[in-house]
Amino acid sequence: MSATIHITGPGAAGLAAVVETAVAEALAAAVMPQTVAAGAETERGNRLAVAALLLALPGAANDALSLADRFQLVPKVERMLDQIRAAARPGDGVFLSHGAGPGIDLLAATPDAVIDQLFRP
Repeated sequence: MSATIHITGPGAAGLAAVVETAVAEALAAAVMPQTVAAGAETERGNRLAVAALLLALPGAANDALSLADRFQLVPKVERMLDQIRAAARPGDGVFLSHGAGPGIDLLAATPDAVIDQLFRP
């Protein structure tokens, strides 16, 4: 299973490193930076994608997430979101998308919304 995070705005380069580390720690995911053409638009709004990270989630992510697993994951995702928000500058955007559905804004999302996005069928 994989998901993509688009990072936009004036602080995107530095923010990408923070996001990469925070996501790898919280989700035990392999994070692979992707090259994004300058001027490429993200799927949300008119923001320009300056960096993108492809997440390869562990095999367990393919299975239904048990309540106990979710309970353990919430504080990790909350810590990840706090780190990302602390590093973001005005005008930055961090968007998580998985599959063909709409993505979510990690600067405004709750831990539950992130988990739902990552583990939806």
